[in-house]
Amino acid sequence: MQNNKNLDELIELLEATSQHGDKNGINKVIEKVIYMMSDLPIEFERKKIDNCANFLIGRTKRNDPDKPMIILSGHLDVIFPAEDIKIRIEGNKLFGSGAQDMKGCVFSLIKTLRDLNSKGLLKNIIIVLSPAEESGPLNPARKLIQTLAKEADYIFVFESTLDSEPNSKLNKRSVVLSRTGILQFDINIEGPGGHSGVLSKKELRHSTNIIAAEIILELEKLADYEKLTTLNVGKIEDGRARNVLSDSTKLECEARIVEKAEFSRIRAGLKLLEKKYSDNNYIDVKIQELESCGPLTRNSKKQNYFKSMLSTAKEMGIELIDEHRSGGSEGNYFEEGNPDSIIIDGMGIRGDGQHTKNEYLLIDSIEQTNKFLFKIIEKLITS
Repeated sequence: MQNNKNLDELIELLEATSQHGDKNGINKVIEKVIYMMSDLPIEFERKKIDNCANFLIGRTKRNDPDKPMIILSGHLDVIFPAEDIKIRIEGNKLFGSGAQDMKGCVFSLIKTLRDLNSKGLLKNIIIVLSPAEESGPLNPARKLIQTLAKEADYIFVFESTLDSEPNSKLNKRSVVLSRTGILQFDINIEGPGGHSGVLSKKELRHSTNIIAAEIILELEKLADYEKLTTLNVGKIEDGRARNVLSDSTKLECEARIVEKAEFSRIRAGLKLLEKKYSDNNYIDVKIQELESCGPLTRNSKKQNYFKSMLSTAKEMGIELIDEHRSGGSEGNYFEEGNPDSIIIDGMGIRGDGQHTKNEYLLIDSIEQTNKFLFKIIEKLITS
């Protein structure tokens, strides 16, 4: 169990509101985090982002050109304001907004930096703390993240560990070697509409809802479950009244994709779907791609490094597993910027309930996370 001083410092961080979109609140938390690292030999830079809080970059003052450069990545925006989740300790659980996602992870990152500094090993590290990770593919810092990726050989993303088994034994961890990519698109369907009670002949009834139903079934045919490619119509906007043939229907959709080649296949399928209705004199179908985010992929380089991590975990009595996650993270953007770097996600603490008002972290996982990351970095910069 962590000592009271460490928990008091973490609780103080949880008490500071940094809800996603709260520019002032996030900037205040950035200053708090800088203060927590003020005794460390790190130079900080606050990058301005349009219509967003600052993006924090910290660089160690000592660097060895013969050793790999390492990015430690986290984010400071959370889903709920601090006051929405009562901060409390129940056994080994610490509840609070961002406890798991991801102030608890950032706190563990900071503690590891302190431990490295105490052993004279704090070098070759770039700290990257984003203000808008919860924006998903619309993240305004995406290009900056892609640019920073080019500076690193290894990138460790501090999303929480073992999300697939939150109640597993305490000596178990996961790392995330792959994440699903996302393709977001809207389908807009326009038609003539009409009075349902007047237009009784089939050839006169041109409801956009009927076309929408056809399209939804066609989208499902584009899925490939063996390749983990899924499509979803998450929201439907349509209709005026029960006695009116719908003249406008909008489908808000996404595809979740693991293999990069699947992006091309899905885009081609959407073009064919749009073309299918191009000769219809009554119905107009337009498909608009919005945002996309490439997958975080596993490759031989990453797989080989995972073997090294397995060896380190075994030395520490930790059972380490490889976990694929269907949601994206800023790890996806790092790969977009530098696909040759080794990107390992899920390096943070353990907890459950993220994005809910029952969010918590496991207190004992903080120390395990610190020791594991310390060993990982120690081997990289001393070997």
